[in-house]
Amino acid sequence: MNEAVNEAVPNQHTLTNSHSEFQKKELDPHFRTHLCLNMASTPSSVRPGYTKVTKEKMLLDVRTVMRTCLTNYDNPAEELPESYQNEFPVPTSPLQTYYQDLVQSKGRQFSSAMTLMTDPQSLAALSASFGTVWAIGTYEGLLVTRSTHRSILFATRYGLAQIIPSIIWMTKPADLIARRYGLDPSIVLRTFGNPTSLNASVQLRILKAQCVRSVIAGFLGIAQIFRLVQAFSDASNEYEDRVRLGKEPLFQGTPERIIRLAGTSSDVTDLSARRFDRHIVPIVEDPHLSQPMVEEHSDNFQRPVMWHIPDDTYGRPSSWGAGQTFGNPDNQDNSVNLDTADFQIGREWTLGCEGPDGQEQSRLIVVEADSSVGEQALALGVESANDMTVSEASLAFRFLDKLARTQGAIIETLGNGHQDRVVRVLLADSNSCQTTGGGHQYTLREHVMEQDSADVLIDAKLPLLKGKDVVWQSTIAL
Repeated sequence: MNEAVNEAVPNQHTLTNSHSEFQKKELDPHFRTHLCLNMASTPSSVRPGYTKVTKEKMLLDVRTVMRTCLTNYDNPAEELPESYQNEFPVPTSPLQTYYQDLVQSKGRQFSSAMTLMTDPQSLAALSASFGTVWAIGTYEGLLVTRSTHRSILFATRYGLAQIIPSIIWMTKPADLIARRYGLDPSIVLRTFGNPTSLNASVQLRILKAQCVRSVIAGFLGIAQIFRLVQAFSDASNEYEDRVRLGKEPLFQGTPERIIRLAGTSSDVTDLSARRFDRHIVPIVEDPHLSQPMVEEHSDNFQRPVMWHIPDDTYGRPSSWGAGQTFGNPDNQDNSVNLDTADFQIGREWTLGCEGPDGQEQSRLIVVEADSSVGEQALALGVESANDMTVSEASLAFRFLDKLARTQGAIIETLGNGHQDRVVRVLLADSNSCQTTGGGHQYTLREHVMEQDSADVLIDAKLPLLKGKDVVWQSTIAL
């Protein structure tokens, strides 16, 4: 093993110079990485010979590079650089954030439950039931008044006052209702002394009316209570399902958010969600593959964490929750209303852009697209196929730009002569080959530069190749 190591490194004189360069640029991990690569590629004809202390120093530097490149995924905060921890604003009060999430979550569930309870069919049945109870109470009000002082107005008020008490088989006293409306009970209401055949018949009809309205109202009240409980249960279940499937609109109140087009799956997005939580807005194509991320960050499915866009539908308004209003006389061209789309981009999502004088010039919406192919990024060759194509990313960039401008997240022209904009970031294998219809091949980098498909292109293969070579180098050295 020592012979293999000796063949893989330069001689003592060369290593001494390299060691001094390590000391000069000890804070530059990329420099150490390239230096390790150069040392690994030294031919075996070079005369071996270096001290053990120098070898340990080299291994120490390699391990330092490894600790810098690799992050503990299970506990990212443990080795997370301080600059990452301060990347986004930190909430001043976690309790206030929790309260805001709770209010928005329960408010949406309550609104959904009220929608279920107030559908036309239910409202019609409810109105008919209460109308029946009111009519019976009005008939009862006519029976309890004297024939010489009968008043439809008093009878109607009497019947209205008996609706709620009827649910629990109660009756409000007629004399109290009469006094409530300024009437003298001794003049207006019947008095039943010794029962006679006439007043006994009236009393029986009054009791029958009370029984009928109490039965109807009682069953109606119990049914509505069960319906209310069932409506809230259904609303809660539907809300959780929408959170799982990525169809629940995101909460407001989080500043500086990054929109991440994650495609079918994205390891980078999973790690970003762990590091930055709600500041990352994943847009996924397959919500079932993102369930671990949802379970981890949704607070037991109470907070939406992602948005679902089916494959090849980034340009459809319906995918972003915007519907067409056909038949509206004010909308002759049947255009969509992006203002009320379910996917809302707030002004608070923007990031400030400072000028040379340090003053903020404009605001930016950052949209990132992950076009890498999972584990294929670890391969030495070119990726065979992209999870998200450049065409899909470009289409999503344009539609999100339209959404942001329509919803007021970015302003066309500012007073200082600058304008807000959407910054497009693409993570992909820049050397992957694209083929035209005529058979001409070109790289993804050339396509992005010619078509202006992105503002920033990050090569998904280069950093991984460096990290892999460092691992290989440390393995040989050991």
